[in-house]
Amino acid sequence: ARNMAEDSAHYRNISSRPEEFWLERGTRLKGCALALYYYLIIRSSWDGKERHYYLKQNDVKKVVAARELGYSRQAITTAFQTLEKFGFISSWTNFRKEAYYKIPYPLSAQGVRKDVLDYLLTHFSEEPEVITFMGLIGAEHRNGAPPKSLTGLAILMGLDGNQQRNLNKIAKYIGVLKFYNFLDYKIEVLEKGGIKYNVICFTKVAVNGVPSSVPLDDKRTLEQVYEQELNEDGAAFFTKM
Repeated sequence: ARNMAEDSAHYRNISSRPEEFWLERGTRLKGCALALYYYLIIRSSWDGKERHYYLKQNDVKKVVAARELGYSRQAITTAFQTLEKFGFISSWTNFRKEAYYKIPYPLSAQGVRKDVLDYLLTHFSEEPEVITFMGLIGAEHRNGAPPKSLTGLAILMGLDGNQQRNLNKIAKYIGVLKFYNFLDYKIEVLEKGGIKYNVICFTKVAVNGVPSSVPLDDKRTLEQVYEQELNEDGAAFFTKM
């Protein structure tokens, strides 16, 4: 069968176990650095023999990246320095003196369509961890993993599951992705040791393409969508969990 995670024309590999990918390099990307990392992956090509992505450095203009991602030029410059410092990208020059960026291949990865990554990054670049979350639940759904609570999903993301703000973040991602029809779920009740608790069973995760119902011209941030469309639903969701 065709390995969709290596289809460089359509799919991009993103870590399906984020905590392992970040710990391997000694830091956890967030904000502008994480947005830039996905920005580079989306625009790169796959080298199946050496198992990394690559793209010409001249094809990436910092001023353009800053404008498209909604960050300052200085923030993008600092983000490049962070990616290089921790080995998320490295520079390489071929015999023609052409400079390239090499992006290492995550050891644990889930194939997600390039247009899905592009859509999420274009619309929600201020919270690029939603892309990491999409890859994670895509892997969970594809592999038939058992349903998990908000706490369990936070831990899978490499977050402290005991902090309410991290649970809020996971609930927000679920709510917004469901609102845009990227996923669907149902709540199940499990019992362990006489204790009943609620878990989330994902019934749909659209890693294979942007749903046709998704509004392409919605300019709101992820936070704005959540507050304006899902605030009450989000509260009800927490009550159930």
